[in-house]
Amino acid sequence: MKRTLLILLLTLVSCSEEPGQLQTYVFTPLLPGAVKSDDPEDENMVSDLNIFLYDWNSRLEEHRFLSRRFLEGNCSFEMKLLSGGTYTLCLAANMGYAMEAPPTLDSLKKTRFHLAYPDEYPKGIPMTGCLENFIPGEDGGLIPLRRMMARISVGMDRSALDDDVRIYVRRITVGNCPSSAFLFGSSSVRNEDEVFPSGFCKADENVEPINRTPSTPVDLYLLENMGGENPSWIELDLEFHSDKYHTPPGEYLKYRFQTGDVKRNTSRSITVRPEGDGLNGMEFGNITNKTYFCKVY
Repeated sequence: MKRTLLILLLTLVSCSEEPGQLQTYVFTPLLPGAVKSDDPEDENMVSDLNIFLYDWNSRLEEHRFLSRRFLEGNCSFEMKLLSGGTYTLCLAANMGYAMEAPPTLDSLKKTRFHLAYPDEYPKGIPMTGCLENFIPGEDGGLIPLRRMMARISVGMDRSALDDDVRIYVRRITVGNCPSSAFLFGSSSVRNEDEVFPSGFCKADENVEPINRTPSTPVDLYLLENMGGENPSWIELDLEFHSDKYHTPPGEYLKYRFQTGDVKRNTSRSITVRPEGDGLNGMEFGNITNKTYFCKVY
């Protein structure tokens, strides 16, 4: 009986996974919840993945680029890792190309992603995610992704305007619009070289919803801009008419307000609420190209 028990114990030990063996593990990017000029076709679209694997010493072990045709339906992928090892796995989605692989985790976190133009996301909003200091097989292999961009929805409440005042929005633009941001961690605009000359913009039929009754907000998108000395702002070009003032054809009154901190993967709603004559009491002989720094709610 003792001999039988000993043989059974030896069999169980020999069938267990030995530490340090190369095993295949499946990882799945966990897409963020919906936030939506052209507007992105799908805020959760993933067209490609740059995969960066770093060892316990934060040194690059593997870099892989997967286009959409090499990803599973849920964008999962397989990697061969040593069981019992400690790794950090970072993802950059929708970069559009195979990135140069930084040799250390620290250098990856200092890497900035650049947009060629403000709405350059035909294949999806850029997203990143990291699974830090994990041991293969001891977690579910899910890697939460976060969009590098924020959405700001701008609406207008005209209920406090005088009866003779009519305001129509013709264009909405993001000023000091970031052209780049860190892949990971907090990011801000550091100088004028890191903004677009002309930021994210919607005009004509794309802003018509804000002129309807009731008004429907218009969505704007921009990269993160946190706590820097170069905050972003939003500017509305307005066709303005009252018993006293009119904007000439093709020329506009401007409303402008700062956004404050713009945090990645967030959604914010802002309502512009002009009051009275819509000019904050300013007397304009000709209101063409005047800028009113307005209150928002």
